[in-house]
Amino acid sequence: YGKATSATSIVQAHVEYMESTMPEDAVSWRPLGAAITLRPSPVEAWRYHWTGQVRIIDVKFLSQRWRRRLVIQEFEQFNQTGSLNGPPEDSARLISAHAVPI
Repeated sequence: YGKATSATSIVQAHVEYMESTMPEDAVSWRPLGAAITLRPSPVEAWRYHWTGQVRIIDVKFLSQRWRRRLVIQEFEQFNQTGSLNGPPEDSARLISAHAVPI
């Protein structure tokens, strides 16, 4: 963020689900669709705001049967190009991950 460059880290978001009958601390979360790459907008020279839309297309996952969470992951590029070409693990490293119940 401190360098004079337009490259930022890459931030992706996706939804995960599991059955609501499972214990909350169970390791049973599964991705619900592919991750999307969020668009960065500079707030200040060193700070960005990322935006995008994650959709749940299959309405069955909106019922009480399923627990859902939004997962946001930030990746630091190895080559600093500002875009991912292929899976993140091939050109970047995960530096931050957050899960928010929805």
